[in-house]
Amino acid sequence: MSQETGDTFFGAIVLIVFLIFVFALGFLISKFKNARFAKVWTPLIPVVGGKVSEDNGGSTSSFLTGSYAGRTVRATMAPQLNRYSESGSYYNYFDITMAGVPGRQNWQLKYNTKILGFGSTGWEIVADDAALQQRLQARGVIDLIERLGATPIYTQPTLDYKARNGALLFREEVAEWIPTPERFKDQLETLLLLAQINTEVNPT
Repeated sequence: MSQETGDTFFGAIVLIVFLIFVFALGFLISKFKNARFAKVWTPLIPVVGGKVSEDNGGSTSSFLTGSYAGRTVRATMAPQLNRYSESGSYYNYFDITMAGVPGRQNWQLKYNTKILGFGSTGWEIVADDAALQQRLQARGVIDLIERLGATPIYTQPTLDYKARNGALLFREEVAEWIPTPERFKDQLETLLLLAQINTEVNPT
């Protein structure tokens, strides 16, 4: 074996060992993160009789799936996300999706903030159908979210209803990785009311 061939072979062995080490380290870090997520979910599991699942990615998020008052729900936690594309500012993301909510049209509820003095500040219902928007407004959708005390996430709607999937999504920024069990129940009860309102004012 020539010196050049030997060097190439040795380099290939070193690279393989390095890749195995990186893969093993990533696997251990992922396991550690997912075990930590599972532990954090513990107080909320009994509320929905839930099961924790992993994101099958970089272990940046975790899911709790279960049911509440006969409706299928899935909660997501994603702590320490970048608030902006390039900044040292972070926030804890949390959402709940309630499935099996029938409706004909999509709609959203978002919180607007003035930018450089332009625009308006406050809650806004967004829907393609102005009549649906007015019906949602009249049924107190904004009041329900205000009473809940939701903390909006910049550029993301707090409520997002997708008619195609029959899914009502609530999202907010949380101080800790997850809300307390009491607040989790309040969020779920609010989603039940919102699902009922949607069924009544947004019939299929």
